[in-house]
Order: sequence, then C-alpha cells, then structure tokens
Amino acid sequence: MRKRVAIVIALLLVVQAGCVSVRRTDRRPDDRAAMWLATQKAASRVMEAQTFSMAEQLFNDFAAKYPGTPEATETLFWRALYRIDPANKSPNPREALSLLDRYLASGNDAPHALDAMVVRRLIVATQAPTTGAVAGLRERVQDDSTQKLRDDLTRVTADLARVTAELERIKKRMAAPR
Repeated sequence: MRKRVAIVIALLLVVQAGCVSVRRTDRRPDDRAAMWLATQKAASRVMEAQTFSMAEQLFNDFAAKYPGTPEATETLFWRALYRIDPANKSPNPREALSLLDRYLASGNDAPHALDAMVVRRLIVATQAPTTGAVAGLRERVQDDSTQKLRDDLTRVTADLARVTAELERIKKRMAAPR
C-alpha cells in the first residue's frame, strides 16, 4: 500500500512539474511579446527624434535576443523602412532592398508582406532610371558632345587660319629678293 501511495505521489509530482514547465514556456512568449511592444515603442520615440541608428540598434538587439522568432523577422521590415526614410541623413536603398528581400523570404505569414512588396517596388522604381529619362539624358549628352565638338572645330579652324596666314608671310619673305 505504501508503495502505491509513493507511486501516486511521484506521478503527481511529475505531472505537476510538467505543468509548471508548460506555464514557464507560456510565460516566455508573453515576455517576448511585451519586449517586442516595448522595443517598437522605444524605436518610435527614437524615430521621432530622427535618431535612425539608435532605432536600428534597438531592433538589432531584439533580434539578437530572440532569434528565429516572428518578431525578430519583423525587425527586418522596420529596419528597411528606416533605411529609406527621407529624413535619414544616410539612407541606403540597397541595404533596404536586402532587408526587405530577407523579410519576404521568411514566408507568407509575415504580417507586413504586402507592405514590404509595395515598398520594395517603390525603391526599385525610384532607383532605376526610366527609359524616358535615359533617352533624355542620352540626348543631352549628345547635344553637349556635339556642341563641344563644334567649339573644338571652331577653335582648330581659327588656329589653322592663323598658321596659314603665318606661312604665307614666311613664304613672301623667303620669296622676296635680297
């Protein structure tokens, strides 16, 4: 009988220990969620002061503390936005594209996947010159080149005329009897 009571007590302790560990793991995502909200709020405050590097560091720290979590992946999206903010003194569209690509590659369950795709297309559209702009630039370069060539031709023609006149004077001097 004592043996049965000991087994029952041992089983209850195992079950209770299992429940305690479940509660601990349940608590950790809550801690992570609270940290994520705190990180977002802090980054927003820092962004209002236009301290982009500090906001990015907040997100980097969060991602390092909670790697592989959905929130860590979400930091890629926000860091990309900060990289292209016009108020940023050193924007970097190329790095923003890289961050957005990594964010989009993380899967379709990314909360801002549609936003990331739109932002990515906007970056590409603003970075790549349009066909019309390229054609206009080519025409301007050709016009500039043509004008430079005309100016050079005018200068060379004037130099040639001066040299020809000098040669004519030398010929006359040489041809005159002494």
